[in-house]
Amino acid sequence: MTIEIKKNNVWIWGVGAAGKWASDNVNSKVKGFIDSGSAKQNLKYKGLSVVTPEKALNLVKPDDHILISVLDIQDVVPIIKKKFNNIKWSALGEFLENNKLGSNLTDVTDEFMEYTLKAAQICHKSYLTKNQKFLHSVDIVISEKCTLNCKDCSNLMQYYQDARNID
Repeated sequence: MTIEIKKNNVWIWGVGAAGKWASDNVNSKVKGFIDSGSAKQNLKYKGLSVVTPEKALNLVKPDDHILISVLDIQDVVPIIKKKFNNIKWSALGEFLENNKLGSNLTDVTDEFMEYTLKAAQICHKSYLTKNQKFLHSVDIVISEKCTLNCKDCSNLMQYYQDARNID
């Protein structure tokens, strides 16, 4: 499968499995990756650098194209519309049909890649469909107590006052 983009230069937003796969399967020249994840900065994939959205502002040219590969498209589109407002963009999920994996040159298994691309397809198409509710995920709190004290915990346990266990 080849992702057909009518621009010569493409930047891929997200350097996860889907982004790497997209860079190997797009018909245009990939200039690099844009990713806000601090752990992903200074990474490279096949010689392509990962830059922050702030650095990308100086690197992305008006005739370039941004291909969104992250599942959390709802977080990326507002940034692109605000900061990259003259740049054409599209979502990877718009190009995916019937789980056709194509060439998987990444370091993840074909099975995981198929799962990832299917998730991108569902998330992107659901988000981009007008008048349709979009819910990426649901968290279920099964306890108000946590003893792990994880750094950068995203489960908000540390904010419960008078936490208690429920039978």
